[in-house]
Amino acid sequence: MLRFVASTFVILYHTGVMWDGHKGVNVFFVISGFVIYLSSTDKIGKGAAAARHFLYRRNVRIYTFYWILLFILLILGQVSFALDYSFLKKVLLAPGHVLPQLGITWSLTYELYFYYLFAIAILLPIRQIYFIRLTVVLWLFSAVIMFLLGTAYSMKGTTLNFLLGQNIWQFLTGILAAYVYMNRSRIHPHIFKFALVLGCFMVFFLYFPNRHPLSHPVYGIGAALLVVGIAAVESTHQLKFPKIISSLGDASYIAYLIHVPILALLYHYNIVSKTLFSESILYVIPVVIGIWTCSLILYKWIEKPLLKYLYK
Repeated sequence: MLRFVASTFVILYHTGVMWDGHKGVNVFFVISGFVIYLSSTDKIGKGAAAARHFLYRRNVRIYTFYWILLFILLILGQVSFALDYSFLKKVLLAPGHVLPQLGITWSLTYELYFYYLFAIAILLPIRQIYFIRLTVVLWLFSAVIMFLLGTAYSMKGTTLNFLLGQNIWQFLTGILAAYVYMNRSRIHPHIFKFALVLGCFMVFFLYFPNRHPLSHPVYGIGAALLVVGIAAVESTHQLKFPKIISSLGDASYIAYLIHVPILALLYHYNIVSKTLFSESILYVIPVVIGIWTCSLILYKWIEKPLLKYLYK
């Protein structure tokens, strides 16, 4: 459910009607840390073969539809082909690549970087308890770098900020949230209900501009509380979402990728405009529904079959 919500936040942000929709990326990063640790915790310390298998599946998940979309943009002449380092960076989603036609691919660079960090934990002979302790240390160090962003000592734009800055802090927050969830039997159930309510308040009702020093910590902690709260309450069967919400969550990566070029196309042919969107939310609703409909179709008929084949 939260993947659907996060993607919708980002879509609304790019339509110009939700000024704090950038928090959708924060939610995505936290969810990613949560899901990766939850699904791969048993692989930590298992060695090279397990690390290769993990990275193969993660790379396939990120690159498959991205490369399809990039190829379409090349055919349409929206992206220029060139045998140079700049184009190679676009293909590989390397740090520093520039691809305004999609707008959000910078976040995929961080996603891939996080996967390689986690793969190191799988590769090395490390025990679970030491992995969590190391995660806490990195989380604290990353938090210091994040809080320096609003000061004269900001490290924004530096290599250290890329390696251990505010974005990696979100992934680490997700890991720690997953660890709490896995040990939920030691925690009173009402705590998770409170976390769910508090997380909803922080994510849905607090507003901070993208560059505000509290934006990342507030939305990151809020997303973690929301994720762990929903997961814990769902595990007791007290909360159940319709199947369509699950399907929309599955298609969220496609919606995340295609909404910028779809909006650009609508703007180019003067079908809609940001001015029109700002005048009434009624103009936004059919566009958002259209994007999600396309995403569901593309997921069901293209991405899902391809992933199933490539995962074999």
